[in-house]
Amino acid sequence: MVVSAVVVAGSFIWQGRVGFNMGDEGFLWYGVRQVQAGEVPIRDFMAYDPGRYYWSAALMSLFGSDSIVTFRLAGAVFQFLGLFVGLLMLPVVETMLGVTRLALAALVLTVWMFNWYKDYDTSVSLFLIGALALLAERPSRGRFFLAGVTVGVAALFGRNHGVYGLAGILGVAAYIGCMKRSVEGILSDLVYCAIGVVLGYSPILIMLATTPGFAGAYLESIRFVVDKGSTNLARPVPWPWTIPVRGVPPLTVAADLLTGVYYMAILLFGFAAPAWLFRSALLKKPVAPPLVAVSTLALPYAHYAFSRAELFHLSLGIFPFLVGTLLILTKLPRLAQRTTMLLIVSTSAIVVLPENPGWDCLVIERCIAMRIGGEDLKIQPLIAGFVNKLESTAADYAPDGEPFLVMPLWPAAYALLDRKSPMWDSHALFPRPPAFEQKEIERIKAAGPKFVLLLDQAVDDRDDLRFRNSHPLIYRYIQENFDPVEDGRWHPSIFQLLKAR
Repeated sequence: MVVSAVVVAGSFIWQGRVGFNMGDEGFLWYGVRQVQAGEVPIRDFMAYDPGRYYWSAALMSLFGSDSIVTFRLAGAVFQFLGLFVGLLMLPVVETMLGVTRLALAALVLTVWMFNWYKDYDTSVSLFLIGALALLAERPSRGRFFLAGVTVGVAALFGRNHGVYGLAGILGVAAYIGCMKRSVEGILSDLVYCAIGVVLGYSPILIMLATTPGFAGAYLESIRFVVDKGSTNLARPVPWPWTIPVRGVPPLTVAADLLTGVYYMAILLFGFAAPAWLFRSALLKKPVAPPLVAVSTLALPYAHYAFSRAELFHLSLGIFPFLVGTLLILTKLPRLAQRTTMLLIVSTSAIVVLPENPGWDCLVIERCIAMRIGGEDLKIQPLIAGFVNKLESTAADYAPDGEPFLVMPLWPAAYALLDRKSPMWDSHALFPRPPAFEQKEIERIKAAGPKFVLLLDQAVDDRDDLRFRNSHPLIYRYIQENFDPVEDGRWHPSIFQLLKAR
């Protein structure tokens, strides 16, 4: 616990006031502030699953602030809990080598948690590893129930985590059956597990039954994912042989190549680990409980990494592989241990250290001191420029707290300026059907925004994902009811500023 607290606190002191993400971080921060104002995630605004909003809102209320730093602090507390569970999976040897290895393991896991607003996802994967390790260590109805509760709670923070956790439990149950050469009692154990899942997920079930309008919105969010066939915008996998090297800085090439290597590694581990696990079970060779857990979760979490193949999502699906590698490392001879740990530390540093905002502002570019949401931050010059332009534009066209509309990539604008988004979908990346767009138009009419700022950007270089193409009805409504403004603050080839007619 001490190691986890020291590492997370050190990371927060170093970079808790550094950097600002106008997209995903702003999307979550805006949602948390709406929850504090009494709104319900998914029903009243587009949102992730509700758990992270209520966790953040509860801690921010406890701290007495809704600022960006307090929002990040709530995530850091969750990160501390996840890191603590992850380190519990590693055997502790009371030697200098053992303590050094534990400290390096903590640094490796923490450096991969480089997105404050996604520490909920990375930590939940570590919670599931811990729960399944406990189950594999001594299977019982009580531990099946506890594993089920953990999966239910995990689903509060992300339905995908619930699915991954269920896959892991079934994998552990299959391992137990192979070891015993019998499935006797396992089916009844799984009933206790199902009861635990229901209990862990009960806050959502209660909301579905008692919160007006939530059930319909929740079912619609599931239907949207099913109809779309994925949870993310897919990208080509960055295999090492596809990485461009000509004219690219050597460190960037190295980071991109190693990202591709890590993608290969988690896929290989995802298939090889369960194959080795069940072979060992059939030979009646016991496997260390944490290795059982990571072996059953590796492939499900590889799916998370490949759902949008980029470094950002790699970091969200890599933790079963990382913990598994650190566990295997302890079984190696001393020289091999040191060599392997050096390899893990160095490659992790090359790949993800530049993504940590503290490193970015320390080494890559000089950040600018700026007040964001009532707190002093150091942020990248480009982002600082955008924030200044947003603030001055709002002061000119919506000076008295009136609503405005910014689409599609900057939901942070609403949290920054303490305004409510006129649209339910504050981060409009995915194409929507005409009926959905018509509802959004009605919301825009009711809100009466004073100005609209459109970013004409092809997401992932896909022209079909430009806002004008992904939301053609809303775009047409804006063009017909708002007048273009020639404003030197916004480059006309990228931004379109319009004021209410």
